[in-house]
Amino acid sequence: MRGRKSSGRDSGTSPDRLPCSWQRGRSRRPSGVSCPAGPPASGQGDRARGGRRALGSPGTGPQPAGGSALGFPKSVKSREQLSEYLTVVIFTASAQHAAVNFGQYDWCSWIPNAPPTMRAPPPTAKGVVTIEQIVDTLPDRGRSCWHLGAVWALSQFQENELFLGMYPEEHFIEKPVKEAMARFRKNLEAIVSVIAERNKKKQLPYYYLSPDRIPNSVAI
Repeated sequence: MRGRKSSGRDSGTSPDRLPCSWQRGRSRRPSGVSCPAGPPASGQGDRARGGRRALGSPGTGPQPAGGSALGFPKSVKSREQLSEYLTVVIFTASAQHAAVNFGQYDWCSWIPNAPPTMRAPPPTAKGVVTIEQIVDTLPDRGRSCWHLGAVWALSQFQENELFLGMYPEEHFIEKPVKEAMARFRKNLEAIVSVIAERNKKKQLPYYYLSPDRIPNSVAI
């Protein structure tokens, strides 16, 4: 089931560095937003190294000498590299998760598409299976109902869901950052309009990557 989201607060983060940290998740820093030069404060460096270790820690596979099994390097040496990896993290936890998660019921509610269990071994030859064998192999009514309930619950939004561009907790108060956020929301609104218009012409509309249906992050 999908649970409550974390507030994402980090009480140890220096306020004068927060805008820069936020902007580094973008492919380009908006004009007028500057990032302080020099190495981060000790606590911030520890957090960055901790995040790097988490991405390359055991559990993701064998750890080669040059970095993690997922290709994450031992250290991040430039702002461009940091921006690239933060972009991957943000995209994976928002848009990619929405595309994979919220269509589960649409796909899995037709049990033959994704049967949760099989009551017979798969056939060993092609073209010899009968419809009776298929029906006898698919899960029974009870298991199918359990499966439907699970994928339906996983496909629902929370009552207090926060979608892309919605930031009720104002962690950033600087004018350049607020302007960047306003531009971001405007771009999202334009994308929503394009997708909505395109879906009017489709027999089977696709909304899963519409920004107004993409939560800010994963909540399990």
